[in-house]
Amino acid sequence: MQPYLEKYRPVTVREFVAVENVSTSDHKPVRGRFDVKLLAKPNFHQINADRRVARITLTGVKGTSLVASDVTGSSDPYLAFNMMPEGALVLPKGQSYLHTRRKTTQTLDPVFEDHDVPTVLTRCTTLKELKETCLILSFWDYDPVQPDDPLGDAIVCFESVMERVGIDASDNETAGFAFHINEALNLCGKKLEKSKLSATVTVDWVEQREAQQGAGAVESGGCCAIV
Repeated sequence: MQPYLEKYRPVTVREFVAVENVSTSDHKPVRGRFDVKLLAKPNFHQINADRRVARITLTGVKGTSLVASDVTGSSDPYLAFNMMPEGALVLPKGQSYLHTRRKTTQTLDPVFEDHDVPTVLTRCTTLKELKETCLILSFWDYDPVQPDDPLGDAIVCFESVMERVGIDASDNETAGFAFHINEALNLCGKKLEKSKLSATVTVDWVEQREAQQGAGAVESGGCCAIV
């Protein structure tokens, strides 16, 4: 389930059973009945360019004990950014995903210089809108020939963060704040206790038109597609 939907529990399982009388394959089919509740999401695409929007800056970014993805027993990691719900993240013109520079020397404990980490520009115009989003931070291993390999994700849900730092979305529409993360990564639904991402995250507010003029992705040479 997409992380920003978890609190709403939009899908309820009514029935989920195997069809035992089908014997054409060792993969038995299943049958299910579900109740699905449709949820409205913010219309991020209809924002005036002169409106102030939330900008997210990460500093002191580092990974610890990442998964070894190469035959050498190490990885060539970089960090990619996404947001949920779809449309909350502003991608630089001509770019299909946003990411740091990749590490050209193999390591399982990457430390990224602040100037190698792009700013994350959002379409959230209020704290209330930001509260409904999650920032997805994904480590990937660069591969020049094959598709890049996932090394694990960390999910920052702003509702939980704002509760932790004492920010009330109803009292202040565009308050800035900062917090530290030190999160264990998840890979294919499994929590990796040793693999972690740490960083300081700062949220401030800028005019969207001005911010987009200076926004840009950092070249890494990665070949994965984060959409």
